Amino acid sequence: MDRTTAILAVIASAIFLQTLFFKFTGAPETEHIFSTFSQWAEGFGAAFLFSRPGPLGPIGSGVVELAASLLLLAGTFVRRWRRLQVAGAALAVAMMVGAVTLHFITPLGLEVLGDGGLLFAMACTALLSGVVIVVLRRDLIVRRRS
Repeated sequence: MDRTTAILAVIASAIFLQTLFFKFTGAPETEHIFSTFSQWAEGFGAAFLFSRPGPLGPIGSGVVELAASLLLLAGTFVRRWRRLQVAGAALAVAMMVGAVTLHFITPLGLEVLGDGGLLFAMACTALLSGVVIVVLRRDLIVRRRS
């Protein structure tokens, strides 16, 4: 179990960490994604949510993904902090459920700027990694009564 959760934590962290550059620098791909979300959300008066400084915009989501990565890695490499791995995995699941859902319900779709669905596949991989870690480490979440 330790090896499996460690591999999955590193995979999810690698996905999050490699996207931070794009989110924090305002790369064209990121601008396209979040402007698509903003235009979609404008229909119900919530375009500000996905704007650059907005809570669900590239900076906000990047900060949360950075936190998830740090928790995953700290809990993986420091045994006494194992619960942090579960916290990071739960945070990853929450973020990626949102990301995967937005791919389906917004005009963004599964393929972004001709990437062949790579971004969507990465979100699904991070989501699945987080779910498996939470399931395998559930003993650290729920204490059974003796």
